[in-house]
Amino acid sequence: MSSEYSTIINELKQGGSRALEAVYVRYRPEFIQWLQGRLGCEAELAKDIYQQTILTFYENVQSGKLVTLTSQVKTYLFSIGRNKYYEAVREKAKQEKAKDWQVEHDSVPESLLQLVETCLEKLGEPCRTLLMQFYFHKRSMEQLTELFAYKNVDTAKNQKYKCLERLRKLVKSNGQLIADNE
Repeated sequence: MSSEYSTIINELKQGGSRALEAVYVRYRPEFIQWLQGRLGCEAELAKDIYQQTILTFYENVQSGKLVTLTSQVKTYLFSIGRNKYYEAVREKAKQEKAKDWQVEHDSVPESLLQLVETCLEKLGEPCRTLLMQFYFHKRSMEQLTELFAYKNVDTAKNQKYKCLERLRKLVKSNGQLIADNE
């Protein structure tokens, strides 16, 4: 690591706003151009991601997470930025999927929604709560792992899958009973 990078880290640790401003100004144009050209990022999103990247860089230094640089400042920033960009892409895809689900949900007959609600009640615990937390309260698998004290995320995913299968079977069997009575 060069003494230039050591100086930057030390100044940032001491709350040096000039060092942060120097890093910000030095890498901003190249970073934004890189995000747009290499990753196809839109201009406004690229600017937002750069802001988030600089903030993360500063917080990492202040918290002690980044004590010494094993690469150039530019490499470190671009690495953070790439991760932030992919995170933004995943979030956008998740939001679009939720919109698609809402459109599909809006076209679902009320009787089917009532059937699913009834079957959720019959499902019992912990499946009912797990599915409600995941699908309605948008809890992540990490949050569910913690909430239900599962061993790891894979265990939570497996449990969610089993619960969903039980719910599908209940809906199918109860739906058949309703169809038979009509």
